Amino acid sequence: MTTHIEWPELPQVSANDPQKDVKLELYKAKLAVVNSVINYEHQAKVDREKTESQANVNRESAEYANQYATFQEVYKGYVEVAKGQIDRSLQRADFVQKVAAAIGTVYTGIIALSFAVAKDAKDVVTPLPVTGMGPAIFLGLSLVLASVYVAYLGKPGGVKPEPPGGTLRADQVSQRNTFILWNSASVLKNRHFLEASVVSLGIGIASLPLPYLKSNAIFLWWLVGIGVFLTSLPILIPPLVERFRHEKEPDNTTPTTPVIPTPTAARND
Repeated sequence: MTTHIEWPELPQVSANDPQKDVKLELYKAKLAVVNSVINYEHQAKVDREKTESQANVNRESAEYANQYATFQEVYKGYVEVAKGQIDRSLQRADFVQKVAAAIGTVYTGIIALSFAVAKDAKDVVTPLPVTGMGPAIFLGLSLVLASVYVAYLGKPGGVKPEPPGGTLRADQVSQRNTFILWNSASVLKNRHFLEASVVSLGIGIASLPLPYLKSNAIFLWWLVGIGVFLTSLPILIPPLVERFRHEKEPDNTTPTTPVIPTPTAARND
């Protein structure tokens, strides 16, 4: 803020004043001093405002750089997790297959020891009851369903890309979300078979004691029928729900492999 400036008084000069020139020069010197003070204070104010403005710019730049770096790391994390969905889904299916195969191998060995085939006519034979087929059926069905989840291609589903947001940051977010949906579509397309495989594996494990229980063939077929019905629920119910939901909503999905929006395309639109 500029301080109050006391301007010099005008010199009293007469026409015949012998100190006329001296008084005029002294007055000019006083004006020069006042102008120097004004210029100094003005320049000091400009420098102070420039320093404060630069400090604000530097602080905002540092905050933006920190926020941008954090956003990029989070963005990369989303993308890396999305890219790993397919591998993780295959690992889940492989885990179910290995568990079913391992349990089936152990079950076969236990059954072979418990219900051995006679070597000669004198040996007492304990035949494997028909209920012993129950665990084998569901363990085998679990392997088949897990294999279908991995190997069955089927019809690809559509992915609806998110519209661009109008800014670079918003476009990045919409591209990220579309990428995640695009990866999830391939993972979740056959998820019902993997879910059914887990159900079948659980039924197979639960039915392992059946060969040692006294029951008849009718009980086995009832058990197999109920088990198949429970196993089929994850395959049948979700598509029916999806179809019912799509009948109420307009289908605005795009073909497979959607065109992911870019900032340039968003601005051109």
